[in-house]
Amino acid sequence: MRLIKPVLTLSVVLYLACSSINASELKITADTNLPPSGKLTYAATNLIDEKIETAWCAHGEMDKSVFVITPERPLKFEGIGIFNGYQKNRHTYLGNSRPGKISIQLNGGIAKTYNLNDELGVQWLAFEPTKANSVRVEISKIFRGSRYNDVCVSEFLLDRQVYEAYVLMQKLVGAGSGFAAMKPVFDIYDANRRCFTNALTLIGGQRNTASLKFILNLAHYAENHRATKDAELQEGLRDMIIPYIENSPEVVFAVLNTDKQVALERIDSAYVQYIDQFSTVDLERHRNENIEFAKLMDVIELRLSNKQNGKSTRDIRGLSI
Repeated sequence: MRLIKPVLTLSVVLYLACSSINASELKITADTNLPPSGKLTYAATNLIDEKIETAWCAHGEMDKSVFVITPERPLKFEGIGIFNGYQKNRHTYLGNSRPGKISIQLNGGIAKTYNLNDELGVQWLAFEPTKANSVRVEISKIFRGSRYNDVCVSEFLLDRQVYEAYVLMQKLVGAGSGFAAMKPVFDIYDANRRCFTNALTLIGGQRNTASLKFILNLAHYAENHRATKDAELQEGLRDMIIPYIENSPEVVFAVLNTDKQVALERIDSAYVQYIDQFSTVDLERHRNENIEFAKLMDVIELRLSNKQNGKSTRDIRGLSI
């Protein structure tokens, strides 16, 4: 794909989930971004919200766009992980422009230039470990979007442990690995729970059948194959299933129709926890506002009713929304 040459300047937005510095301790400013469009926003804060499906975006025709990061105290950096472009889905990625070449400058020193791949996923840009109180990135070329001139970036990772944890998890997601392959993921959990949580949050943000099956397999492994039961871990994994039920019922339904019984049990458990948060009035309102969710509720309620009455819970397969 051909590169074109507007000049945009960014500072790196930090994702320090596994370090002693939290994003709340970092000051991030941007002098430009697209205005909100309905419920969608494109501000710099989207780059540290642990959601690949959100993005910072600005007009690609502008001569300069600057992000500045100022930590409360100098931090040690050894590289940057970039989720290039608007990675909400493949259409938003290809439709919008994304950086093709960037240069990184720490503490106002000599900038180092990197050519980016035009691809979904995360790219790690390594440099010599440096203690810095400011980081600045300049976009010197972009890959042109097929529909829009807006240039977008979804997320930045500054913690190499988060990056490596995410890469491991994503390989398992892509391979469709079953629960028996989950042990290396829990090795991450045992070594650094915050790193595990933040990397897994990025996986959950993909909101597709592969990522949901991965989380379900993690939940099954945590409940049945770890030497020590961890109620907090089990509850946290169950909580990660709930956004799929609430916001992506079509994904949950696809899994209900195709996956193994052990995964179905995890969905049932998350569903019960989810609906317990609502009053009867609020739940009925949610049903009326979201037809797909209402149909999913009917299917899961049928499963739960059959289970309670000792009937088969597999006879819902083949239903569709």
